[in-house]
Amino acid sequence: MKTKYLLPIMALLLAMISVLACVNAITEETDDENTQMDRAEGKEITFQVVGLEQVLVDAQSRAEVPISELCTNITLALYQGNTRVQKMDQDADDNHFGRFTTHLPYGSYTLVCLAHSSEGNATTTNPEKISFPSSYVTDTFLYCAEIEVTEESEPIQNLSLTRAVSKFEISMTDKIPDDVTLLEIKYTGGSATVNARSGRGVTNSRQHEEFEVVPGSAPNTFGVYTFLFDEEGKLKITITAYDNDGNDVYSRVFEDVPMKRNNITRYQGKFFGKAFDGTITADSTWTHTSHEF
Repeated sequence: MKTKYLLPIMALLLAMISVLACVNAITEETDDENTQMDRAEGKEITFQVVGLEQVLVDAQSRAEVPISELCTNITLALYQGNTRVQKMDQDADDNHFGRFTTHLPYGSYTLVCLAHSSEGNATTTNPEKISFPSSYVTDTFLYCAEIEVTEESEPIQNLSLTRAVSKFEISMTDKIPDDVTLLEIKYTGGSATVNARSGRGVTNSRQHEEFEVVPGSAPNTFGVYTFLFDEEGKLKITITAYDNDGNDVYSRVFEDVPMKRNNITRYQGKFFGKAFDGTITADSTWTHTSHEF
């Protein structure tokens, strides 16, 4: 090949490689990356989480607590239809935790803000099917609303998130046996995935969590969270204690455990032995009802 043709061909090849690299950079974006919209005509808006709504003991009034007291991660996502057009993630180490500033083109959006304590960011590609790393559900607070961005929109908008989960607790009053080092709680009847629009669970999940325990200690309390498919539901809960070699030492099955969103259902009593001896209550720090069996 003549030298006079070599340089133009090399230049063309370099240009093609550059274009392919740009395409790959666009298509390899993952859900963990923050995304911003193009700076079309619109407005800069700051969304700030002013608190997480709590129910007081008297069940008549509500209070808000700072987000950093209850959660370590927060995501703000905006959608048009079910298509996510922007996402921003923060963790508790961020200097402005719970405060997001972004440029939004004029138009209508679904705004979702989610606070939790999972080890990593929630997957928010679809607002009706939000999931968490390893399907691990923690105390989770949610805000979802339809917003319209116009010239008259307020530049600072405050968000108050409400609890979207229910919690089961087992409070053991007897001592952990000397041969027990691990406790596992398995449960079905709830969901590890949430629909942000409804605040309800989406998929039937087999959830489980493990807890390291100290032999001889008492009392001990262990808790797990789930999203219910309605305001109320029932879980099947299996609690198994293992020794250091992984052998099943004790096991209890609780059928039809009554649950309610934004509510703690607590089983309290002696766990180890021939039969469970205890009571069931709905914790009054979230709501103000109780039950016995």
